[in-house]
Amino acid sequence: MRYFKSSELYLIRNVFQAVINGGHKNEIKRILENKHINWEILDKLIIYHEIAPAFYLAISSLFHLIPQKTKTLLEWFYFNTGFKNHIIFEEFIKLYDKFKEKGIEILPIKGVAFLLDLYDSFYVRSIADIDILIRREYYSKGESVLMNLGFQKDLHGLEEAYWKLYQCHISFRDKEKNNDLPIMVDLHWALDFKRKGRYVLANLWKRLRTIRIKNNNNINLLSPEDNLFSLALHLRRFGNPFSFKYVIDTALLFRKYGSDFDWDYFLKEAKKEGLWSCSYFLIFLANSIIEIPELKYSAKKIPLSNYKRKIIEKLILKKLCFLNDLLAQNLRKNYLQSHFLFYDGFFEPIYYILNIPLEQFAKFYNLKPYNQKTRIKYSFRFLYIPTKLLFFNFNNIPFA
Repeated sequence: MRYFKSSELYLIRNVFQAVINGGHKNEIKRILENKHINWEILDKLIIYHEIAPAFYLAISSLFHLIPQKTKTLLEWFYFNTGFKNHIIFEEFIKLYDKFKEKGIEILPIKGVAFLLDLYDSFYVRSIADIDILIRREYYSKGESVLMNLGFQKDLHGLEEAYWKLYQCHISFRDKEKNNDLPIMVDLHWALDFKRKGRYVLANLWKRLRTIRIKNNNNINLLSPEDNLFSLALHLRRFGNPFSFKYVIDTALLFRKYGSDFDWDYFLKEAKKEGLWSCSYFLIFLANSIIEIPELKYSAKKIPLSNYKRKIIEKLILKKLCFLNDLLAQNLRKNYLQSHFLFYDGFFEPIYYILNIPLEQFAKFYNLKPYNQKTRIKYSFRFLYIPTKLLFFNFNNIPFA
């Protein structure tokens, strides 16, 4: 494919292929020996997309072919991630046992869940915090459990009402832990905030599966289908829409569960919740970088119109041609360019922009959330947002 003319992306592709499928060491060696690599931009991509552990696993035997700076970066991130994951896992087991004592079931989601399930063979994935899901009716009891364990709410300078009305989790920080390695817990009561007056995926608690982990503990996890929904929903909420870390997650999920994936459930729920587009976006992105049969087959199963498919594919392939577009400084631009592609209908993304909460508006435009000037701009957001868009550079947007 033409976007693999970039030596850096071609190397990333082969690193991912090596981690997912094994092999590819000879091709990685050939790239390192014969291709011109812009190590400065590659280092930035590795850090921003949190893929250092994958690089370390794939090329540690070829360290003599890479610059010392990159070698040091990979070693630090790999061993630091392994150490941090160990701390996080031990903390999660303590939380799991304590919640169980109180008669409350918790589910690990995203990072910890993937570490236990998808990364069980090499146990290294970057994790920022412990995400746990709890039934909504038990949220108050769960909050009390965390507070009694020495955690305190971390509202990130925002009002608690914002998190409860417009988000689906509240963060807690262990105030007793060293600031060098704080333990953060995100207590979720849903996988996404309310849309059209209700929460999504009401059946996920009926579809749990059980795995056995350390100390013979049985832990319940989301089904593979609901795990895919959790990734797609996270990309849609002001996240990094071109996350390479999620590319690896998605490929590992389909590599392990693709043959048993419940497409009847997935397509029915995706249609009901309007999740075809964001799911296709994620699967096509993963398949563009890691080519495995399970991903290619999965992309074909989602019944989007040819027009919508082409727009999504064109944007993704264009982004993969310009590596600078995949770095942190372009996060806002990437979100604006992909926002309308994450929704199955045309009016929901417009409705979301026009009814955006004050706090989310402030975050997006780097404003102080409760400042008087911010409130004035927010009051005139119907003019402020279009004005910002007018001065936005749309030259590289394929569907503009």
